[in-house]
Amino acid sequence: MLRIDRASLDGFMKGSHVEMRLLNCKTLEFEEFHGGNTPGYSILSHRWGEDEVSYKEFRKGLRRSCAGYKKILEFCTFVRGADWGSSNYLLRTDYAWIDTCCIDKRSNSELSESINSMFDWYKHSQLCVAFLADVPPPSRRFSDMCRTLGDSNYFRRGWTLQEMLAPVRVVFVNRSWNVMGHKCSYFESLGRTTECDHSNFGPPINERLSTITGIQTRYLLNPREIPRASVAQRMSWAATRTTTRPEDRTYSLLGLFGISMPLLYGEGHRAFRRLQEEIIRTSDDQSIFAWYLGSSRGDEADRVSVASAEAVDGGLGAVDGPPSWSAPTGMLALSPSDFLHCADMLPFISDDSPAYSITNRGVELECSADKLYVHRRDPSADALFVIRLNWGYVTGDHGGRPTAPQQVKIALTQFSFRKTRLVRASPEKSPGQLERFLRNLKCKPIKRMHFVVLASIDL
Repeated sequence: MLRIDRASLDGFMKGSHVEMRLLNCKTLEFEEFHGGNTPGYSILSHRWGEDEVSYKEFRKGLRRSCAGYKKILEFCTFVRGADWGSSNYLLRTDYAWIDTCCIDKRSNSELSESINSMFDWYKHSQLCVAFLADVPPPSRRFSDMCRTLGDSNYFRRGWTLQEMLAPVRVVFVNRSWNVMGHKCSYFESLGRTTECDHSNFGPPINERLSTITGIQTRYLLNPREIPRASVAQRMSWAATRTTTRPEDRTYSLLGLFGISMPLLYGEGHRAFRRLQEEIIRTSDDQSIFAWYLGSSRGDEADRVSVASAEAVDGGLGAVDGPPSWSAPTGMLALSPSDFLHCADMLPFISDDSPAYSITNRGVELECSADKLYVHRRDPSADALFVIRLNWGYVTGDHGGRPTAPQQVKIALTQFSFRKTRLVRASPEKSPGQLERFLRNLKCKPIKRMHFVVLASIDL
């Protein structure tokens, strides 16, 4: 049975009620709107350069010769001159939103509200224009255009992920503002879901975008499908993306999970821990624990499913001395990179799935387990507790359903400084590698046990 986390679904269904500052493309003056009074607007998706213009600078007409000011004017010119066609669901607008100049970043409260609302703002835009400043004018061949599109750093930055996914309509332009193609999505009209026609904005490039980003086309075609992707799958979309400030790698994901939380610049990796804790409070998707440290290396050999591991000979097996493991970690991942291998993973929830929650003690679970003895000659030594979590794997775009439920094992062991708490053992091993290591160890089944696992290890 597939469940959708309530927070993500609510986040996609509701609109933003935060005050929004828009730029009038005719007068180049700012106007402020609130909630239902906000008119239709176009929105810019881009990578920040070194010479951007702030709200204060643009309002006072400062630095007009810099590249950032020129980009804003060219965007307004593109929006006003674009061929919008005659579709009644795509309404021409003279208002625009640009993140460089429409947010007064001198106000921490305004910055926080804007970042928490940004996914909604992109989702509700009439048109999103993705400006790829590092892509030269295309040749006449469509294949050449597709190749240069994939070389753009636009697809390697953290913030541009939600900017590409949230809107229904995204037009990709090169550094000369020539249209290269568009993300063709679905829209709702008269109670029916229909594929839109944006031929005025170049050819549809959904398949190419899927190849570049690793995101299945069903999520590119219909943003309303995003909450149905597993937590691990959504994390994998950001696994190779970077941001200038480490906290922004987390903050750029808030909208993908329907999460709102305060921004605390300076907290570093703790921001990602806070995001995971908020997700656990609103979702029963166990794939949030599907990460492993080796996945951030992108080693395809590590992507071995549990089912295939049974057919693999060898492995580490039981040992007489301490196994060669890396340092243990908490139950939560360290960064989105740890979910790199989860692009094809969907939640598979059953009634016998272990219940878990996040508390001030860590992640608490009530479930059955196997107690395994790592040292054959010393049964009194610290044992491993192995719990089973459910998720499924799916390949391609065949309805987005798991091909089969899989129970994947996670090993826990006592934390040396706090014997009453457990930590995740062998976090560098893929599910298949861990399965091969554990299968020859002496095992004692435990029908039911309460576990307290540290969320993270902060020494």
